[in-house]
This record gives sequence, C-alpha cells and structure tokens, in this order.
Amino acid sequence: MPIKHVDEFLGLDIAVKSSTNPSLEGISGRIVGETMKTFSIKTSSAVKVVPKKGCVFRLRLASGEVVELNGDEVLKRVEERTWGYEAQ
Repeated sequence: MPIKHVDEFLGLDIAVKSSTNPSLEGISGRIVGETMKTFSIKTSSAVKVVPKKGCVFRLRLASGEVVELNGDEVLKRVEERTWGYEAQ
C-alpha cells in the first residue's frame, strides 16, 4: 500500500525495498535521523545514512500498518513537508 501522509518518520521501522544502488537494498532498522535528502537508520550493527533519492522504502507506521514510501516524493525538509497541510 503506498503512503499518503506521514508528518514524522523518526522512530519508525524502515527497510530499503529497492534502490538504484543495489548495495543499499535490504538495509533495515529504525529511523534515528532525517535530513532533506537522507534517512539515518540504526541497524543491528551501526547507523547507516541512506539517500532518499532513488530508493523505495517499507515503513511500519505507529498503527502497525506497513506502507511503501518512494523516497523521491519526500525530498523536502521536515518543516516544508508539514507546513503544506491545512490545520484540521
């Protein structure tokens, strides 16, 4: 299921499903940092910095739902991603 809207990625479980760089495929762990262009993923052995561009990720949301995220669609600063939503 493709993702529609997530404000905060920190703390979510993530895995690299596919990438233009095959050496990144299969990296999985918890998101411990995010910049405009990267996710920092704490794996069982280290923290790996993975570019968003060219990657498709699987995320487990807080609800337990597993979704896919195209990294090219979230190449924004966190504040730019959330400021675009109307208050409800």
